[in-house]
Amino acid sequence: MKQLLINLQIKNIILCLFLALLVSCNSSTNSLTLIPEDTNVITVVDVYSLYKKGNLKDIEELEFFKVFQREVRNEDKKVARFIEDIKEDPALSGLDLAKDMFMFYIDDASDEKYFCLALDVKDEEKFTEFIEDILDKGGVSFDLEKEKLYKYIIVKGEVVFAWDDKKMIMLGAQNRSSRENLDIAIESLFEIKENRQITSNKEFMSFYNDKKDVNFWMSTNVFKSQYEFKKIERELGFDIEDNIITAQVDFQDDKINLLTKVLPNDDLKKYVEKDDMFSNSFNKTIINYLPEKSYANASLAINPEAYYNMISEEMDTDKMEREFEKKMGFELKELFSSLKGSMVVDLSGFEEYEYEDFYYGKKTKTVPVMSLVFDLNSDKYLKKIIDEIPERKIEARNDYYEIEIDGDSSLFIAFNDEVCLLTNDKKSIKAFKDGGVSSKVVNNSDKRANLSDGGYYAYFNMNYDDYPKEVKKMFKDMQNDQEEKVFDIWTKFAKGMEVKMIDRYTLEFNLETQNKQKNSLQVLLESIDESFEQYSSY
Repeated sequence: MKQLLINLQIKNIILCLFLALLVSCNSSTNSLTLIPEDTNVITVVDVYSLYKKGNLKDIEELEFFKVFQREVRNEDKKVARFIEDIKEDPALSGLDLAKDMFMFYIDDASDEKYFCLALDVKDEEKFTEFIEDILDKGGVSFDLEKEKLYKYIIVKGEVVFAWDDKKMIMLGAQNRSSRENLDIAIESLFEIKENRQITSNKEFMSFYNDKKDVNFWMSTNVFKSQYEFKKIERELGFDIEDNIITAQVDFQDDKINLLTKVLPNDDLKKYVEKDDMFSNSFNKTIINYLPEKSYANASLAINPEAYYNMISEEMDTDKMEREFEKKMGFELKELFSSLKGSMVVDLSGFEEYEYEDFYYGKKTKTVPVMSLVFDLNSDKYLKKIIDEIPERKIEARNDYYEIEIDGDSSLFIAFNDEVCLLTNDKKSIKAFKDGGVSSKVVNNSDKRANLSDGGYYAYFNMNYDDYPKEVKKMFKDMQNDQEEKVFDIWTKFAKGMEVKMIDRYTLEFNLETQNKQKNSLQVLLESIDESFEQYSSY
């Protein structure tokens, strides 16, 4: 019970800090100087940007915030009144609410592991009063310690708050042995020399200067002490230390954008670029063989021979290749050489068809209309593969083949020496001989044409209104009343989802939103709140 009370007190302090940031806000920061240069995990939050984009001046109107206020009142009425005061006048906190917030992890030794949160201080005297007041009102006994460069308070031997006239930091010990060194950890952070601060890390500062709303930075060195890390190094045969992984979230007016990057060390860069797997550009003409409408699609452009070389080096394929050659009469490498490297998988619609059920007779089911199209250097080996399909399973039509799948449905395949199409769409297969459904290069308004260089691209249409009634009925039948209401909330939120490879080391993810009149963060918060209200009403 005592431990529970301690945790509630610490939680209330953290909640007050966040509330002070959210209910007022404008951004380079002094708290950056508290972060060591070799820190392996850092999160940067642009609080002011989130405040503006999320319209957080009206946070009191959100149902989940009202519930939060009630819970705080039930836990501690003095703290609740104090929070009301901070909400009315955030300047009472003494924090510089126009600056970024930093969360990072320190792992200097087994007894020096800490989760850290750093903020800028605008008024040292007010911040001191702020911390003392909330601890007093929470019934926490404490001693304010004063050092030459900073002040600090250790709360119940688990968490420490330290500050000077420009910055503050909160440290939470990860384990029991680290609690013994809280005062030593604080001293080392406030006394970091300038050339040992994160501001001396050029790669991090480049990342920070291009920051978005929420930003994550991680070095693979954070895993260096783990057995699996060493095991992976042995298996790969090169050093995987000092690789950086970053992720940045940007709440835009029509979408939520996530950009991830890898900043490779020399060994990883050499390994990735050795086979040049993404050297081929995407052949947009193959899209002409697909139906115009598309609900979901994935495009890929690779160098097939480079890909074959890579898997041959990374995997033991000798047995598989011998068996393949024995069965097919040609080498697997020859098959890869016959491919140009561009392909698209596409969901273009839904069809209902009748089938015979053993017990119930004729029944109807909805099936997706799918297609796969890829380009060729030669159809020589594809013909040999077709020849290996049992005659009872395949039938040659005028310009294509029909392959029986499960007795009730068929797969159609058509090809020439430049392109191959596999589909269950009769209209597309019959148009193949004439150059596809559309005998001209698809323009760039087609989502499937968004891949121009080597790499991959995928898009999923989430606009529920675009889907046929059969699909809507299928979803409705799967949901109870409450789930249906929540599902309706999120179908009004999301329009589409997109994943795109920018280059070998950069991946972009976009979640498109329906409402373009408000920023995506505000729409997201309102949708979460509406869902919360629906669930809490049951």
